[in-house]
Amino acid sequence: MLGLEWTSGLHGNGGFGNKSLYINLEFLYTEQSLYPVAFLFPEQLTLTHLESLQSQNFIGISLYIFTEEEIDQINHVSDEVWRWLSNEGWLISLNSQGVILQLWESILKKFPELYLLLSHLSLPRMSSETPSEGELATELANQRALHQFENVHIKMSGYYSFETSTPRFPYKWIEPYVKYILNNFDASRPIWGSDFTPALADVTFEETLDRKSTRLNSS
Repeated sequence: MLGLEWTSGLHGNGGFGNKSLYINLEFLYTEQSLYPVAFLFPEQLTLTHLESLQSQNFIGISLYIFTEEEIDQINHVSDEVWRWLSNEGWLISLNSQGVILQLWESILKKFPELYLLLSHLSLPRMSSETPSEGELATELANQRALHQFENVHIKMSGYYSFETSTPRFPYKWIEPYVKYILNNFDASRPIWGSDFTPALADVTFEETLDRKSTRLNSS
């Protein structure tokens, strides 16, 4: 599956002030249509808000969970919200990383049918040296722990944001991580995403397409 992303407004963690100005739409492309996913702050996860978004034809939400405050807010989301998201088949596009991913394991154990998409490979820490198989397994252990749930997918996107080489393209140091995921995760789980338009600050649009689509198609 391919994901076309379009971002407009202000990023929630970008320090731009008024959080209400931020809108993030991610589109899942099918032959029929484009479906929007809405950015929410964790405190906005209420049935009233979700039902309002549903009436506007949204089919999922995008969450950025990095701070202690955001973790605490997720821990206080009611079961009725997770149940609604599961029953409605809504997508949760998650931007997070490291041990923070572990909080989702307890949520998924209660609601295993939730559709969770781990954006940007869940931002693994990059090295400027080729990692060993053991180092890759350790760095991606939290992603693999969530992989036990059949509706958890991983988005192959945002390479420019954590690639350590200069120039970023052709993503020299991220290649072992991509290969590890393609070799150790269910082949149906990776989903390519453009990360358009933020990617254009570092790479051309053609460079977002090149290795990402090639690696997925050749796997």
